[in-house]
Amino acid sequence: MGTVEDYQWEFEMLIKRVTIPKSLLKSFYISELKLDLQCLLLRSNPKTLDEAFLLARVTETRFANLDIWEFLRSNSLALGEDFFKARITEARFEIISKEEKEPIVEKKIDVILPLQGEVVSPKAKGSLNADEYIGVEEVVRGGEEFGIGEDDDLGDVATDGGDDPVESSDISILN
Repeated sequence: MGTVEDYQWEFEMLIKRVTIPKSLLKSFYISELKLDLQCLLLRSNPKTLDEAFLLARVTETRFANLDIWEFLRSNSLALGEDFFKARITEARFEIISKEEKEPIVEKKIDVILPLQGEVVSPKAKGSLNADEYIGVEEVVRGGEEFGIGEDDDLGDVATDGGDDPVESSDISILN
């Protein structure tokens, strides 16, 4: 944003090119000014765009020549409160925008997992080579060390002499 005078000149050029009513352009003009000027112009309620131009130039000059606290003391309480609230709001948005610009630092933690070989039980013996032939008897003996396959009755259930209806072919299928 430049000075009010530069902004006014640009706006006057816009008025000549566009067919928007001046009352609507007055609202656009005020909304694009700095927050301090917006507050004061809306409070003074200019009737025309020319009045808004004049008030904006006078206010800008006054801001440049006076300390901000002197300005607040010289005006009515309601105007001073509005102006002060506008400054606080503007400062809050500046703080928020600064916080959003700060980079987010991610921390990485290295986790070392144990190898699979370290977890295997010490009772397991022999090679882990997949190409090496392991006989069935060796596998069964290896299972006995862990308590697997101790019940010999489990193997006889499947071949119990034909008492099972599945093995005896006594099953009748619906015709």
